[in-house]
Amino acid sequence: MDQAAENILVVGFDANFQYLMRRYASQSAYQLVFSNIGDDVVDLALQHHPAAIIMAEESGNSVAKDALGAILANPCLHMIPVVVCLWSDERECQWAGMARVRLHMPLMLDDFHAALEQVGLNSRGPSEHTT
Repeated sequence: MDQAAENILVVGFDANFQYLMRRYASQSAYQLVFSNIGDDVVDLALQHHPAAIIMAEESGNSVAKDALGAILANPCLHMIPVVVCLWSDERECQWAGMARVRLHMPLMLDDFHAALEQVGLNSRGPSEHTT
C-alpha cells in the first residue's frame, strides 16, 4: 500500500475534536491530515488521496455538509469512505446520511476503530498484519 493510502483526512475545525483524532490515530498506523478553516477539502483529498475521511459536524456551520457534497460529486474522490461524527440527532442533520458511517459524539476509541473497520480499513493501520 502506498504512503498516500495511509492518510486519513480529518475535516473538523474544533480543537478538541482534532486533539481527540490525534490521540486515537496515534494508536493506529494512519497519519492524519487536518483541514483548516478555509481549506479546500476537495483539493486536500486530491492531494493526499486518503484511505478515509472523518468529518465532524460543526454547529451552525455548513462547511462539513458542503465539503461532503463536493467530495461525493468528484469522480476521483467519491469512492473514499467518509465517516461523519455528529453531535446532533441524525434527523436534524439529514446531510449526514450521505456518509458511509455515522457516529455520535462523544466519540470513544472503540468507536474510532469500529468506524475504520466498517469502511474496510484495518483499525490498527495498514502496515500491521495479524497472523
